[in-house]
Amino acid sequence: MSPPLFGRAQNKKSQLSLGLRLGSQQFSLACLQAQPESPLLQRVHTEATSGLEDFSQKLTRLVDQWQLHGEIARVVLNNDLYRLLQADTPNVPEPERDAALAWSLKDVLDFPATEAVISSFLPPVSPRGGNERLFVAAAHKAKIRPYVEKIAAAGLKLDTIDIPELCARNLLTKLNPPIPSIAMLVQSGRGAVIYVFHDNELVISRPLAGIGDMAVLFSGYENRQLMDQLVLEIQRTLDFYESQIGRRPIGKLVLPPLPDELTPLPEFLRQNLNVALLSLDIATLLPTDESIDKTALPQAWLAVGAALRELPVSEVQRATG
Repeated sequence: MSPPLFGRAQNKKSQLSLGLRLGSQQFSLACLQAQPESPLLQRVHTEATSGLEDFSQKLTRLVDQWQLHGEIARVVLNNDLYRLLQADTPNVPEPERDAALAWSLKDVLDFPATEAVISSFLPPVSPRGGNERLFVAAAHKAKIRPYVEKIAAAGLKLDTIDIPELCARNLLTKLNPPIPSIAMLVQSGRGAVIYVFHDNELVISRPLAGIGDMAVLFSGYENRQLMDQLVLEIQRTLDFYESQIGRRPIGKLVLPPLPDELTPLPEFLRQNLNVALLSLDIATLLPTDESIDKTALPQAWLAVGAALRELPVSEVQRATG
């Protein structure tokens, strides 16, 4: 039987931790080796795929090549495989909460509520004057289960299924010194998204209206309107956090490892935003093997974040039955 979605399988202890990022046209695998002080990032790999069967064949080949049979994998979903919503906390006993949430969100889901797998968690702070609202990660079982089966068939043991927002958080917790209020600008499959973390806990995950692929901004065409829109949407998010949630300004705006086509982005943001910018360098967060293919990190950084998932399991990862 497949392990429960968003849950954990009980497995033997291992010195390795694997993070597997599922993408619509590619996957990434990161391998961490346990060490006394901090895990060592041993390997990362990104590979294009052309469908589920191609993914299965290429993952199986990689598991064989890296000799990973029986190892634990922590999966991070692509944005087209889940939705992160917010909802009022239902007035039901906690064991019934996720079922009640699925029913309350039935009108905004694009699949039947009875086919939803739901996991929810409470932000550390709520907007000023507002009710407590849960973050709700919702996925369609029919879309997730084929991946679960292919991962098991490749020889890996599925431990958790996570979302990008929380895998990004896992990396940010490695910053030294820590930054109490931090935002991250991310290119997702659905467009540009900004995450905001308050004391290392997610408080905002917001798609930036009108901004699809940020690489278009630097494609050589006149894109001043889109550039202005990007700056406006980021600033709106930072202002909302400061005035309504954090009661303090954002300390840093973080950029994950970027592909070549987004090389101009950091300088553009420095010139147009009044916030300190930090380009995330995985090698400064974790000991990293010298043989690592750094060109894979713009696609694989979330896989690294998934591999960093610490136990015990958090609220968002509990099995939903």
